[in-house]
Amino acid sequence: MARDIDVDVAKGICIILVVVRHMEVFYKICVIPFTYIAVPLFFFMSGFYVRNDGKFLDFFANNVKKIIIPAIIWAILSLCYNIPLQCLNKGYYNIEFDWVSPIPANGPLWFLFALFYAKMIFFFLDRIRITAVIIVSSLVIGYLGVNYEMPCFLNEGFAAVPFLIAGKLCYRHLNYLRDNIYLVLLGVLSYILFVSKTLEFDIIPISVNQYKPYYVVCVLGVMLSFLPFLKMTHYLKSGLLSQIGLHTMGILCIHVQICHSFAVVVRKLMLFGSDGWICLSLVAFVLVVIISYYITIFLEKKIPFVFGKF
Repeated sequence: MARDIDVDVAKGICIILVVVRHMEVFYKICVIPFTYIAVPLFFFMSGFYVRNDGKFLDFFANNVKKIIIPAIIWAILSLCYNIPLQCLNKGYYNIEFDWVSPIPANGPLWFLFALFYAKMIFFFLDRIRITAVIIVSSLVIGYLGVNYEMPCFLNEGFAAVPFLIAGKLCYRHLNYLRDNIYLVLLGVLSYILFVSKTLEFDIIPISVNQYKPYYVVCVLGVMLSFLPFLKMTHYLKSGLLSQIGLHTMGILCIHVQICHSFAVVVRKLMLFGSDGWICLSLVAFVLVVIISYYITIFLEKKIPFVFGKF
């Protein structure tokens, strides 16, 4: 299947928004609400190309190589990096193990575990072959994920299932959905409601028990808010963004440690919260994206297995 450049551009924008979520300056200048769509959209786009052909054991082993092995490798590398960084900065590092969130050294890696769980559930749901049953089942599983705490990021994996399934079901109709002006306008309205916090949804480790009364409404709102985003990326023909989108796995695994390093440096150079701190932090944000991208390119060429490429 030929690559869809629009999807690569969308992934490029999303991974930049993920980096935004891990730069403290954007909390200070209240940009974070605009980034909420990034992670659900990653799960949605992951559904575009996922296949369940063949036996489950082959599917399982393939995804262990592509997803779980890189997650474990980067969890260990991040811990080795963070301990001396934290010792230099605070004089201690807490390595207490938590079954709910077992990789505090590199928080974003929860996404890989959640994606793995969601794909395993997808394998069996997709075999049902009855679309209505698949949709209802995915929503029930997603509801369990956002309302009941489970170990090792299982609840995030359950919460991701409706988006993965939606991506799978919608991909063949994506052009129609993206070009339907009424659905796009509803998507813009949905996004405004999320940014204004009238509606709330986010697949993150603290999402448990937030959406019981209006879960389906929130999920539908997220689905609709994808459309103006994808409409925008359809017309945003950027070679740079598409290249970044091709290397999201590496940037996801690498960027947090670089963010932390720059945060330590910027805080030592500028008074926290000052105009100088904000300006220097924004420069650091650009550098984090650039450095993460080029480290990813280098590692993909030299030791590709760290990103699941065997």
